[in-house]
Amino acid sequence: MHNLTRIDCLILTYVGKHQPVSRDDIKKRFPKYAESVEYRLSLLSRPTYSGSGIAIPDSSYLIEHHEVDPCGEVEYLGIYSLTGLGHKALQDLKQSRKASFLSELRIWVQWLVPVVISFLSLLNSIFRWLEVGE
Repeated sequence: MHNLTRIDCLILTYVGKHQPVSRDDIKKRFPKYAESVEYRLSLLSRPTYSGSGIAIPDSSYLIEHHEVDPCGEVEYLGIYSLTGLGHKALQDLKQSRKASFLSELRIWVQWLVPVVISFLSLLNSIFRWLEVGE
């Protein structure tokens, strides 16, 4: 199974929002990565095969749409949609980002609360000192 990179996740997110989406639209959306988009799409749409050489269903993140002519020849159309695994990967990514955000927030709160309490305590002491001096 392919380890997802940041750009892979961005491609999956884009496909998920606009599916079915063409290879050209994906290239236009990510011009900085245009040279590697085709390779990334081939990795993301490559299924895992069983020992007997049969593709395992739902083992790729994307599926490329295709047509079969009367002679049985397969023509790939360069149009992609998310598979169940692709949807799961996006949900996992979203959950991971949420957990990361909450963890960061907890760290900030743990740091900020003592600072605020110390500051308020200092202000209280200053006001008391000013009242005694009057």
